[in-house]
Amino acid sequence: MTTAVLAAGGMVTPPDDVTQPVLHIVGIFLWFVAALLVAAAMYGGYEFAESFREAQSLTQAKGRMLVVATAAILTGSAAAVGGWLLI
Repeated sequence: MTTAVLAAGGMVTPPDDVTQPVLHIVGIFLWFVAALLVAAAMYGGYEFAESFREAQSLTQAKGRMLVVATAAILTGSAAAVGGWLLI
């Protein structure tokens, strides 16, 4: 790949025999992560409800929900980031 091609804005993508196995593995991994995020959100909701019912501080429960939400956003963008890294 020459510098002129890169400077002209030409983009070279890897062949499908390289990207398909990698994206398949990423997809399987993301299903497991999504299942764990659902379980973590359910547990965080339970913890939040218990803290609220017992009139305790909700700081830890809110923090757990924030971590789950952030992880969900990162998981949703993982395939796009992975595809970008392969270019």
